[in-house]
Amino acid sequence: MVKGHKIAKDLGFEYSVVLGDDKYYPRVGYIPAEDYGIKAPFEMPSVNFMAFKIQENATPAEGIVRYADKFGIN
Repeated sequence: MVKGHKIAKDLGFEYSVVLGDDKYYPRVGYIPAEDYGIKAPFEMPSVNFMAFKIQENATPAEGIVRYADKFGIN
């Protein structure tokens, strides 16, 4: 995960968002995405929709995540 965050940081991404295990991801720094103002485009327990701030000076986030069309989620 550290390597993935480094690559994302180098590419200029500010946050990483995951839909995942509430016991694993907090151990590596993820918190409920809603704490950053980030919402899922579907009903999801906030403990499972998490975000990690990749850039320390990240622009404050607020809004609903938009997935690529090929996922058929939005």
